[in-house]
Amino acid sequence: MENVLVTSNTFRIENEAFEHIGDLEWFEGPLLSLFLENTSNSPYILHWVDIQNDTHRWLLYPVSPRALQLYLNGKITNEDLIWLQPAGMLRLVDMNADMHVQEVKYCSAADLPVDYLPTAESYFDVDICPNLPKIKRVLEIIPTLTLANYPSLAENTTPARQVAEGQRPTK
Repeated sequence: MENVLVTSNTFRIENEAFEHIGDLEWFEGPLLSLFLENTSNSPYILHWVDIQNDTHRWLLYPVSPRALQLYLNGKITNEDLIWLQPAGMLRLVDMNADMHVQEVKYCSAADLPVDYLPTAESYFDVDICPNLPKIKRVLEIIPTLTLANYPSLAENTTPARQVAEGQRPTK
């Protein structure tokens, strides 16, 4: 098992600490939340995907500030955010009811069960986002995505380039 710790506002996976910023989707609990990794100040999405017995399964993945802004503006979907991830950058995180991390597995979008993927119509919905003002304030202080700021995107797939240029990605 990995070295993990979770509190109500943060959780830790090995040497990474993630701080809760706000919920992008909330219905009887958080479904899609924004976190910042404390060392790098990189934004991450924590997406609820499943429950078995008392274990909740979440999908954790980095999100560029530019892609997040496009999502908030209704230009790309939550599905697009997932498919933008390079192979092996998605993490399935199992947590119990007390939010203690039990297991972490790395995977690619293509390896996910279909039930874990949002639909192609999973656009941002302000009506189920209780923390939009705080999320927007945090986005203002995170550097905007450019290929110069994120050199790995220059080598990445066409969808990542499309988002960097403000377009909806193609798969």
